[in-house]
Amino acid sequence: MAVRSKGLVELLNMKTYKLQKKIKVRKWGQCKVALSSNGNNFAICIGDGTVQIWDAEKEKHLLTLGSKGDPMSSIAFSSDGRSITTLSINGECRVWNIIIGELVGTIKVIGVYDRQNAKVSFSQNTKTVKITVLKNKLTFWDHPYRKKMRVIKLPHNINSSSKKMGEAKHGYGWSIPVHQPVNAITHDGNTAAKNLDDGRIAIWDITTKTIKAILNGDFDKNGFGGGITTIVFSPDNNLLACRNRLGVIQVWDISTIMAPVQVPGKGASKEIEHKLEHINAEDQTKVDQVRVFEDLKKRVEEGDADAQYSLGVYYYKKADYKSAMKFYTLAAEQGNAKAHRSIALMYKLGKGVPRDNNIAVKSYFKSAELGDVDAQREVGQMYFYGRNVRRDYKLAFKWFTLAAEQGDLTAQSTLGSMYLSGRQIPRNYNLALKWLTLAANRRDAKAQSALASMYYGGRGVPRDYIAATKWHRLSAKQGNFYSQFVLGNMCYMGRGVAKDLKAAGKWLRLSADQGFSRAQHKLGEMYSLGHGVTLDYREAGKWYLLASRQGYVQAQLKLGILYFKGQGVRKNYIKAYAWLHAASSSTQVPMVEKNTWEEIKGNLSKRELKKAKALGKEYFQYWLAKIKRTHEGGDAVER
Repeated sequence: MAVRSKGLVELLNMKTYKLQKKIKVRKWGQCKVALSSNGNNFAICIGDGTVQIWDAEKEKHLLTLGSKGDPMSSIAFSSDGRSITTLSINGECRVWNIIIGELVGTIKVIGVYDRQNAKVSFSQNTKTVKITVLKNKLTFWDHPYRKKMRVIKLPHNINSSSKKMGEAKHGYGWSIPVHQPVNAITHDGNTAAKNLDDGRIAIWDITTKTIKAILNGDFDKNGFGGGITTIVFSPDNNLLACRNRLGVIQVWDISTIMAPVQVPGKGASKEIEHKLEHINAEDQTKVDQVRVFEDLKKRVEEGDADAQYSLGVYYYKKADYKSAMKFYTLAAEQGNAKAHRSIALMYKLGKGVPRDNNIAVKSYFKSAELGDVDAQREVGQMYFYGRNVRRDYKLAFKWFTLAAEQGDLTAQSTLGSMYLSGRQIPRNYNLALKWLTLAANRRDAKAQSALASMYYGGRGVPRDYIAATKWHRLSAKQGNFYSQFVLGNMCYMGRGVAKDLKAAGKWLRLSADQGFSRAQHKLGEMYSLGHGVTLDYREAGKWYLLASRQGYVQAQLKLGILYFKGQGVRKNYIKAYAWLHAASSSTQVPMVEKNTWEEIKGNLSKRELKKAKALGKEYFQYWLAKIKRTHEGGDAVER
C-alpha cells in the first residue's frame, strides 16, 4: 500500500502491518498515488498534470509521463504492472505503457460535473478500464477500442451525504463542511468501497449491486466522511486499508470482515505496532496460503484456465511434473498462452516427459501466437540462431518486434542491435537509438555497449565521447567484455576520459580474462612496451599467444617476432616462421614483418622450412575451425 503524506510516500506492508519505508518525492499541489501489484513500482499524479513512475525498492525516479495540464483525480496500475491508467478532472482517461513510456490511447469518458470524485481501474486482463463516480454508478470502457461497454447503477442508500450537512461560523462568513467522498475499486472490478458521512465504510458487490458489509472502526468522527482521505484495496482484493486525516491507518480483512488492525500515524506513536489478537504473523501467513490454495482448487473445478495454469506452476515447483503437465494441458486447451509455453519448456528440458524438440517448438509457436511475450522472444531467438528451425532473420525480426513492444528487455536490446548493424534487416539508426536507449535505461549491458558505440563512432547521432564513456562504463561494470575493452582503450588514449594507463590496464585485463582477443593483444602490447605496467616480454608472450590462438593476426605477427628475437620465450625460428605464415594466410603481412620473415627464412634449412609451413598451416586451420564453431553458436549482438 502507498500513502502520500506531506511530500512523502509511505509504503505500508499489509501482511505485517509495518511501515516499510518513507520516500521523499517532489510535492506539487494535490497528488494521487498508486502501487503496482508486485510492489516494485509506484506512480504519482503530480498537481501539474504529469505522472511520475518510481522504483520503490531503490527509491529512484524512473520516468515522467505526459505534459503539464489538468490535475488528475485518479490513477491505477494494471495487474501485470506494465500499464497505468489516469483520469484527469476534465474527464480524460489515458492509458500508458510504462515499459516503453508511450501513450496507448485516450478516452473521453465523463463530464466536468464528475471531476473530483471519479476512480479508475483496470480489469484483470488489462483490456477494460472501469470508472466509478460519485453518483453511484460504474462505467466500463474497452480501452483498445475506446468503446463504452456498459453502465452499472448502484444503490442510492449507500451515500447519505445529502441528508447530513452541518454549519459552522468562521470569521466574517458562514461555511459548510462539505462531505469529502473517497472511493476505491478492487483490481478484479467486482467490489467497491466508499466512505459514509458517519465515519463508516460501505462495501458492496458490483455484480449483484448489494451491500456486502458496513465497516465500523475507530474513525475520526469529527469530520464528515470520518475524515477519511484514502481507501486502498490490496492486489489480492482480500484486504482494505484506509487512512484518516490524523494519519491513522486501519487495515481490514474484508474476506472475513475481521476487526481492523490499527496502525497509528504521526503524533500517535513513532513505532508501528503489529497487533493480532488471535493468531501471530507466521500463522497468518500459513492460513493465507491454505486459503489461497483452496480458492485455487475451487476455481480449477469451475474450469478457470488461469487457475489451472497456476496450479500447474504449483506442482511444477514441487517437481510433481505429471500433475503439472495435467493442469498445463487443461489450461492450454482453453487457450492459455502461458500454459502452452510451460508445456514447451517441459518437452525442451525433458521434465516428466521424453525430450521432444518438435513438440516444444509447436507449443512455443502456439504460445507466441496467443501473445505470450516470453514465447515471442524464444521464437525470435529460434529463428535468429536457427535452433530447431531454419534460420530466418525476417521472421526473427517479426517476433522480436512483437516481444519488444510488450516490454521484453532482451528483445528490445536485440532489435536495436539488428537495426544498428544492418546485417539482418535494413539499417535504421533512429529505430536503433529508440530500442537501445529503452533497453540501456533498463540496465541491459549489451544495449548499453551498443548505444555507447553509436556515440563513440557518431553513428546516427553526433559523436560524443562523454556519452560513449558513460554507457561503456555502465556496461563494463556489469561485465560486458567489449565495453571493458573499449573503456580500456579510451583510458589508454585519453579519449573521452583523462589518460590513465593504470585504469587502462585494469579494464583490458578484465576483458582479456573473458577471452576477448583484441583485449588480450592490447594487454600483450602494454607489457611489451612497458606502458602502465612493468616491461615483461614473458607476460606479453602469454597474452599474444592467447590472442593468436583465436586468429588475431596482429598478435600472431608479434608472437612470431618474439620467437625470432627470443624475447620472453626461447628463440625458435620454426615457430617464428609458423606464426608469420599463419598470419599471412588471412591477411597481407606488413613490409616490416615481411623483412623479418625473409630473415627467419634464411636461417632455416629446407626440411625446417617445410616443417614450419606445415605448423603454420596447422595454426591457421585450428583457429579457423574455432571461428566456425563460434559463428554457429553465435551471439545476437555482434561486437
